[in-house]
Amino acid sequence: MASLLDVTLMNQFSQVFVFLFVTVITFAILKMTKVLGENQALNGLIALAVGVMFMFSDNAIDMVTFMIPWFVLMAVFIMLIVLNYRILGGEGGVVDLLGAKHKTVVYWIIIGGVLIVLMGLANNYGQTVGPYLPDDGEDSATGTYYNSSNPTQSVSGIADSARGTGEVDTDDFMNNLGATLFHPKVLGLVLILVIASFTIMFMVNE
Repeated sequence: MASLLDVTLMNQFSQVFVFLFVTVITFAILKMTKVLGENQALNGLIALAVGVMFMFSDNAIDMVTFMIPWFVLMAVFIMLIVLNYRILGGEGGVVDLLGAKHKTVVYWIIIGGVLIVLMGLANNYGQTVGPYLPDDGEDSATGTYYNSSNPTQSVSGIADSARGTGEVDTDDFMNNLGATLFHPKVLGLVLILVIASFTIMFMVNE
């Protein structure tokens, strides 16, 4: 039954939305960081190129489509924090709250953004890359690697080389490297180092 709230047709424009989102975000980052200088035309051209490249990758589109609602939710959460901040007697808006006096807030926002990106990567590639996933092989008709749990999703040969039993003493260097990098002990060490780095940074700022 048709409904006025039915937005199924909007899915057909997902590539356009992803293109606009990636282009705007890239341009904003280049403008704020001034990595390429203050040439707005150059920043716009780079942002446009990045947005176009995302349009040609189905995996990138799926990942960005997954992340956008989470970023919107985080933005709404920040707005509510600013509103409560003003109600309790604070002065200024979002820009003041994210200023030099409140660096901790900026760090937490960055952490939230990184977590959302990691969630997007895990959601899109979590079942196709890793040394502890079964090696499903290659489609002889198309020459692409596939995953039996999701036959429509293919991965590159480089990513597939990291799949297998998880052993690090095989004759295949890429298999050993992938198994080492994705080993739970290595991932746990990386997580501990990241937490320690942020802890030290917060303590120094205090």
